[in-house]
Amino acid sequence: MNPEENYTFASGLRAILRQDPDIILVGEIRDTDTANIAVNASLTGHLVLSTLHTNDAAGAIPRLADLGLKPTYFIEAILAVIAQRLVRRVCPTCAETYTPTAQELAEITTEINNLPPQHPKPDIPAQLKRYNPETASHKKCPACNGLGYKGMVGIFEIMRTNEEIIKAVLANATIGEIKKLAVKSGMVTLKQDGMMKVFSGITTINEINRVAGQDDPTAR
Repeated sequence: MNPEENYTFASGLRAILRQDPDIILVGEIRDTDTANIAVNASLTGHLVLSTLHTNDAAGAIPRLADLGLKPTYFIEAILAVIAQRLVRRVCPTCAETYTPTAQELAEITTEINNLPPQHPKPDIPAQLKRYNPETASHKKCPACNGLGYKGMVGIFEIMRTNEEIIKAVLANATIGEIKKLAVKSGMVTLKQDGMMKVFSGITTINEINRVAGQDDPTAR
């Protein structure tokens, strides 16, 4: 980008559109001009892929509104919104198995019970994996250098727009209401996706709570 030469993010995107591409990747929608051009492109037959800074998938709706776009204008252009975060993988070399506490079981059960009706409810394993910094095997582990975690994995939630969600957005619904409709339509939340990775021994409950936070089940 070179603003002094009048070559900005928005003007670059306009130049790309003149080439009539089928698919456009916009690194980030960061201002009103870029948002307008991206939505215009999607409404005229282009597949537009881009990123926004929000807390979750439903948060993309008010974020676009904050950028100055009217919901009546952009909601028809959205096919789906994917929220993603990275969590650390528990080290496979020094991780220990343990029986979850009553509090952890209650938290896990809440997340599983709130899965959308279309999603099969997984069995809760009797043993989970964790990083225990008190044991000598963790402190001396050559695989993770005593960190207890090695590598990262993504957790995701995918909100697909449908008639119900479009109507709710046009009626100025809150983020919580939009999220509730998305879950009803089959969306697995970030926290739920993380919990299923805990079941698979990929990461830990502490790590999911650190990254995805404590969800409020009543908001679903």
